[in-house]
Amino acid sequence: MCFSSDGRNLATACADGVVRVFKLDDASSKSFKFLRINVPLGGHAVAVAFADDSSSIVVASQTVTGCSLYMYAEENPKKGSTDSNQQSKLPLPQVKWEHHKIHDKQAILTLTRATASYGTGDGSTIIASCSEGTDILLWHGRTGKVLGHVDTNQLKNTMATISPNGRFLAAAAFTADVKIWEIVYAKDGSVKEVLNVMQLKGHKACNSTHSPKDNWSYYFVPADCCKCFVEVRYHLSEDPKTLKVFPIPLHDSSGSALHYDRLSLSPDGKILAATRGPTLQWLCLETGKVLDTAEKAHD
Repeated sequence: MCFSSDGRNLATACADGVVRVFKLDDASSKSFKFLRINVPLGGHAVAVAFADDSSSIVVASQTVTGCSLYMYAEENPKKGSTDSNQQSKLPLPQVKWEHHKIHDKQAILTLTRATASYGTGDGSTIIASCSEGTDILLWHGRTGKVLGHVDTNQLKNTMATISPNGRFLAAAAFTADVKIWEIVYAKDGSVKEVLNVMQLKGHKACNSTHSPKDNWSYYFVPADCCKCFVEVRYHLSEDPKTLKVFPIPLHDSSGSALHYDRLSLSPDGKILAATRGPTLQWLCLETGKVLDTAEKAHD
């Protein structure tokens, strides 16, 4: 699932093969208006990400011959409109661009988006598609142009994410390291190159998420502990510094730590939400203390 940048729309890709875009004008309502998008015959939707705004969406569809990307958008978007109703308008199911067999026959694990606002970035949306193999592709959300490609060289990927300002790409894969690349923009706002700048070395396995403030990266290590890393002068080959370490608070009956499946930081960077199966926890990022727990959030 993915929220639009204005928080007023939520897109979901489900095992029933349908993409739904929910309009969230009133989140307390018992029913929501939603748009239903059926991917082309023979495929099923595995991931979604909003492109430039809430009126365009990129869908990853898996078939027996490989994975495809489709960008759906309204037929004649009105540019420059300040009408809030126009800004939250749901996308119409019309394909603006499409690419097929983009990761050979490998499935797409995650789609993630960011606005290229850092440095000479032109403010356009960039999308990263992470395959279950070792490759990650960067796409221009509006045009579908390939902006860059990286190979994690770690047997198989787990996930990838882009920092909110479009500066860094982080990937967790088969080994214990989180690899970080810098997306370098040219003066015209296009992507000039994607440079491997650092590795966050850790433990047995890992997953990652970026801080909203973009000046440090955060990642968790299943069955071990949580760490925070600060941005460093990687151009001078300086190693990342560990800022915080705290143990994962979930344990089994024998007292062994249980790894988290997913995690996400609050917009203010103070609270970490993490899941283990049906259990959802909220942690204080400063102390590692559990603030609240939902034992069976989804049965």
